[in-house]
This record gives sequence, structure tokens and C-alpha cells, in this order.
Amino acid sequence: MSSVTIAEPINPVAPVRKIRIKILPPRMSEVERVLIRHQHGKRSGLILVPRLTGTRMAANNLNTIPPEQPTKSIWQRLFILLGAALVLWLLFFWIAAPSERFHALLIPLWIVNFVLTGRRLNKLSVAIVGAITVVGFFGFYALGSLQAAQLDSYLAWWEPIQKLYFTAGLFVLYNVLCGLINGLLTLIPAARELLTAPRGGWLRLIRTGVTLLLFAPYIYVAFNIHRFKYTSGGTPQSRCSLPFQSVDFRAIDGVKLKGWYIPKTGSRRTIVVVHGIGSNRGDMLNIVPFLHRAGFNLFLFDLRGHGESSGHTITFGVNEARDVEAATWWASQKSGGKSVQAPVGVLAYSMGGSSVLHAVGQNGLPLVQPIVLDSTFAEFAPLAREQLAFLPDAMAAPMLAVLSFYTRLEIGVGLNDIAPCRYIGSISPRPLLLIHGTGDHLIAAAQARLNYASARPPKALYLIDGAEHCAGHRVAGAAYEKRVVRFFAESLK
Repeated sequence: MSSVTIAEPINPVAPVRKIRIKILPPRMSEVERVLIRHQHGKRSGLILVPRLTGTRMAANNLNTIPPEQPTKSIWQRLFILLGAALVLWLLFFWIAAPSERFHALLIPLWIVNFVLTGRRLNKLSVAIVGAITVVGFFGFYALGSLQAAQLDSYLAWWEPIQKLYFTAGLFVLYNVLCGLINGLLTLIPAARELLTAPRGGWLRLIRTGVTLLLFAPYIYVAFNIHRFKYTSGGTPQSRCSLPFQSVDFRAIDGVKLKGWYIPKTGSRRTIVVVHGIGSNRGDMLNIVPFLHRAGFNLFLFDLRGHGESSGHTITFGVNEARDVEAATWWASQKSGGKSVQAPVGVLAYSMGGSSVLHAVGQNGLPLVQPIVLDSTFAEFAPLAREQLAFLPDAMAAPMLAVLSFYTRLEIGVGLNDIAPCRYIGSISPRPLLLIHGTGDHLIAAAQARLNYASARPPKALYLIDGAEHCAGHRVAGAAYEKRVVRFFAESLK
């Protein structure tokens, strides 16, 4: 690499500035843009330009060097970004979940920072971003549609767009983490030199590995908490030939919820049905006929982050408890009339059961009498540990701690805090029926036994041999229906 020092007037009245020009070797002649680095407060700098054809550089070639573009200092950018974040946080007031609102801010803030740094997108970058967007949309749409088909539901067209936006926000967070780690390394003089030196490849590799190791668990947590929403492909009328009323109501924190009320002529006994994680009210229509024949009104609704209800955040029963409280209040008002609140029963599946138990722990659910919990977990941390069964204990323990930390960042509670069995004793003296399949590989039957041991009388445990998760009705059939109907008939007066 050769170099030469020349003098160049900055303006007609300013003193002459010396500029050192380094001519790049031929192998770098494809460099398309000129890099300019000026030292702040000094009239000197470094200009890198491609080697021109021939051995002489004409004076007028210096005119092709673009002028230095003024940029904001790091502190100015931070101040502007903080102000923009505050404004956006207020503008996105309609997003109830704090973590969901935080993710919504990331892309606008990235755009603001992009403008502040004076960067530009060339045609190749635009083409790459466009291609990734198209591939990502159809990829998410295909994946979501496949999962929706398993629930006999459908995926709205805007769901893949939301997921793509969310994923792009995660990419922004990853780059922020990279910048933080890189900034910490530059505080060490030896590391700062190695990061840019050819021999520092091993340090750059370690830096990338550490960043991925820290960020991969967060991706796992984020995608489990912010999921696709699937809308029911049918209604009580289309699938069960039963008339129904569509209901719009709100949880106590303002989240908009959707439900179906299926009346039974002459009956004032109502059962509120609560679905599990990743499901929706339409997935509960298979149990409607036998309960309706037995003389019960039914109220099915979508929990927050599911179906047609608001939000895209799941808290494994912690915040969904507010939805259960609102649903039971609405059903009680409907059953008793405008001036009377009648007691209602609850039939909840999987995470829906956790939502019911957290609601019992938060406000007691005074309007609820008999409760049936099917395939409900007692403690969430052991379930997370089972997902890490491929890791030895020495690695699983710190990984669980990391997952719990990220979960707390997202929803405000750690894995060990999600333990609905702590509240199950508060159901007494109301009757409780626990149902679980012995073949459940998602939530082992041991969790049902722990719930049973934590509960107080009157209580009953109904284990169904060989039944998978939430498949007790499908496996036991008439026996399942008889047991559930008898329980509600005896307890819900």
C-alpha cells in the first residue's frame, strides 16, 4: 500500500489542511465508496481510495471524494432515541402487554437511528431486504397454516406480517447486543487492536459465539411467549347446530376479549369453558354437545393472545387469570339476570386451568362453584426442564436460570413463580375434579398428582389410562362425559 501527503485548501479563508491519501492495492480495486475518517478537533485525516488505472493520479480526481457528512454524536443520538422511545411508548398505548409494546418500538427506533447516523441503503441492500421479507412472509404463513389446520382453524393474513415484524425486532436486539459486547471489548487495549487485526480472527469468533450463546435462549423464550393466533374455523351453529350469541367484553385491565354464549332453554346453570395454550374457543366445541344436552348454558371465549381476542402475549396463566375473572363475571350476570349473579361452573384445559388457579389466588373467584381442571400443570419449571432433557444437569441448571431471567424480562415473573398448585387449596370448600391422562407426554400425570396433593377436600382425581394431553374425552368417550356431567349436576345448583 503506497501513500502520499498533499495539501488541500478546505475553504478560501481557512488554513491549508494536510491530507494523507493511501492508495489501495490492485486486489481491492473493486471498492466502490471512499472511506473518510477525520480526527475530531484536528485538521488531519485519512482518505482511502481505490488504485486508479495507470501510475498517475490526476488532481481533478480529488474532486470525486465526497465531502464529509456531519453526524450526531453518540450522546445526541441517545437523547433523541430516548425521546422517540417515550413518544412511541405513549402512541402504542393500545398494546396492553409491556413486552409486546417494547417489541413494537424496536423497528421505528432502528429507523430513527439509521437516519441519525446518515447511512444509506444501496440497491443491493434493498433487494436483499425485500427478498428476505417475501421469503419470511410465505415461510411464516406456511408454518402457521400447518399448525392452524391441526386445530381446524385458520391463520389470518396479517399474522405472518406481525410475526415478520416481531422477528425483525429481534434482529435489532441482536445487533444491540453485538454492539454492547464489542464496546466492552474495546475497553481493553489489547482486545481493541486484535478485533481489527488479521490475526484477531479467533477473538472475533469468540465474540460471535458468546453473543449467540446469550441471545439464543432469548429467542426461544420470545417465540414461546409471543405466538401465532389461530381463529376458529367454525361456530356453535356450523359445527353443533346450536344457536349462540357473539360476545365482546373486556378483562379488568382493558384487554378486549371475544366469546360465544350458547344458551339452553329454561336453564340457569352455566359452565365457562377455558381453552389451553395455542388453542381457541373453537377447539372446545367438541365438548359442547354433551354438556348442552345435560342442561347447561355454555360460555366459550378466547384468552388474550389467542383467537380473536387482543394481544400476542402469553403468560402461562398469570395475566390470563384476569380474562377468567371477566368471563365468569359475565356468565354469572347472564345466568342470574341484571340484578342477580348466579354461581357458575368452570371447565378448563391445560394452561386454561393454570389461568383459573391464578384467578383463584388473585381474587378468589367468588362467583365460581364447581371447578374441573383437565391436563393442568402444577409447576411450570419442571416442564421447562423436560424440554432441556438433552442437556446434562451441569448445563441444564444454568440454562434454566437464563430462561427464567428472560421470562421475567418478558412477562414479569420467572419460571419458578408460575406454580398454580400454590393456589389450588383456596378452591375449598368448593368441589374440585382433576382429570389427566396417564399417557400425557407434554404434562406428566405426576403434575396432576401434585395438584391433587396440594388441594383440600372436597376433591377428586380422575386418571384416564393411555390418554395423551387433553385427549381424555376422545379416549374415554362416554365415561368421561358421564363423570363430568355428574360432577357439575351435583355441584352446580
